[in-house]
Amino acid sequence: MTRSSNLILYLSATFLIVGAIALVPHGNFLNEQTAVPGFWRAMAIMNAGFILSWCLPAQAVPAAWFWVVAVATRIAALGMYPGDDVWRYLWEGHIQLQGFSPYDVAPDANLLEPLRTGWWSMINHKDVSAIYPPLTQLGFWAISLLSSSVYLFKLGFVAADLGICTLLGRRFGYGATLLYAWNPLVIYCFAGGAHYDSWFLLPLVMAWLWWEQPDPPRSPLSQLNAAFWLGCSIAIKWMSLPILSFLVWQCFWSTDRPRQFSRHPFGARLKQAQWLGAAALGLVALLPVVITALPYCSLTSCPLIPTGSVFVSHGRSAEWIPHWVAQNWEPSLSTNAIYAIPLMMAIAWLLLRARSFGQFAEWYFISLLLISPIVHAWYFTWLAPFAVASRNWGTKFVSVSALAYFVLPHQVALGDSSWWMEQSDRLLLWIPFCLGLLLSAIQAQRLAQTR
Repeated sequence: MTRSSNLILYLSATFLIVGAIALVPHGNFLNEQTAVPGFWRAMAIMNAGFILSWCLPAQAVPAAWFWVVAVATRIAALGMYPGDDVWRYLWEGHIQLQGFSPYDVAPDANLLEPLRTGWWSMINHKDVSAIYPPLTQLGFWAISLLSSSVYLFKLGFVAADLGICTLLGRRFGYGATLLYAWNPLVIYCFAGGAHYDSWFLLPLVMAWLWWEQPDPPRSPLSQLNAAFWLGCSIAIKWMSLPILSFLVWQCFWSTDRPRQFSRHPFGARLKQAQWLGAAALGLVALLPVVITALPYCSLTSCPLIPTGSVFVSHGRSAEWIPHWVAQNWEPSLSTNAIYAIPLMMAIAWLLLRARSFGQFAEWYFISLLLISPIVHAWYFTWLAPFAVASRNWGTKFVSVSALAYFVLPHQVALGDSSWWMEQSDRLLLWIPFCLGLLLSAIQAQRLAQTR
């Protein structure tokens, strides 16, 4: 390594570790008025190190440095007060141990009153039954068998997070993987905030890497492996489900296209084989969902999604496109279902244009975030694994600008529970993301023109 690369590496690592330690006292966003400002200051230090890491040549990051910073920052963040979602995780694991399904009864149900714990009052949306998929619920149950401990849940999320670091580092190299492993937003969301999204990202990354094996070329077995791990991801978070459409589509279209079948002497059999292969992928992917749903469903009922809840039907949080739609069409505030239409259009376009699993998944999540009426800061972590391969500037920029989201819990601590983001804060969050996406699109176009 050159002297300048060494200096950047030392400074980047130092800023990240010092910032992670500084984060620890500033996690109770909703109850302490000084928490979010202190959090922003600590994250600013971490982001200084993160941005410096963008300047490092890929080969300039030794494995030891990669892992020391990745592990040390996460260990430090474990000491933070968690986000309020974790109390629901604990609760849903807790009541399963007592024989109740979290899909059947909301936390405020009178039936569950004798089971209320000292932290029950901190559960959010107490009037809504479980929204997390069945494999997630089994994960909550399994951890609760050991202990209903915030730290144990955090360790479960960090274990999956470090698993992602391992997979990405092996495939793309440690230098490229800094975009995920040294990303302060990722470090906070899983180790500090205790959001469970690393659980669904780990099998999703496994599916991606199985599907896009560089050597040997993708085989039917690797396709089935990818489908299985994608199914596990779906069974942990529903957001992965549309990615299955890409696998099925690619299985049918990637080799002998239907328009070629009529000219092939065995065209009818080939066409049938393609359909059977696509169907097999779909069935393998849905198998984890079906199997893990069995403990929570009966012959007459399978209430895995509380579609009647206000939160699902028209809740809003830090949204982008829906915000501008509502500025010009107020009735749109009464329902979120209308945004399924542009999302399906985006998915259809991606099926026609995307050339790889990673490209489809990345731009599906980008489309989802832009279109979704409900956005939280940890949703942007969904992009980070795929940005390791794409180097997408939008993900780089929003990993920093997503800090603007935390003005919402800060307002709650100051007594404003409206959960409404001011225009300036909304622009601060979203404009860097959009500019980064535009920059990446321009770079991709120039690269294509030079080929």
